[in-house]
Amino acid sequence: MIINLGLNNNPFTYEQVVEYFKSYNLVSARLHIGQYNGNPEPTAVIEISRLHGVTDGEVKEWCKYFTQECIAIERTILSAQRKVYTEGVLVYNPDYTGDRYTFDAQYFIK
Repeated sequence: MIINLGLNNNPFTYEQVVEYFKSYNLVSARLHIGQYNGNPEPTAVIEISRLHGVTDGEVKEWCKYFTQECIAIERTILSAQRKVYTEGVLVYNPDYTGDRYTFDAQYFIK
């Protein structure tokens, strides 16, 4: 799973974010300058590997913990027909009441 986690409104530093995700079998991490609402935003690009994946509920908890409106993720899915594909989604903080958008691969940082 690849995670794009914005740092502008985040109470944690990039280094602290990386440390947090070590418990999720951290594969790689890098700092990238992305865009949010047309403005530059430092973004932690995190790749993790968990045998049983990560639930949307866990990502919602990350939204709260890292004070994010939403977190963009790309995950690998095994379909019932045993086909593997990737799915990109925006998982929103359950407390967020603003406009919601759909995942756009054009803005996702790999």
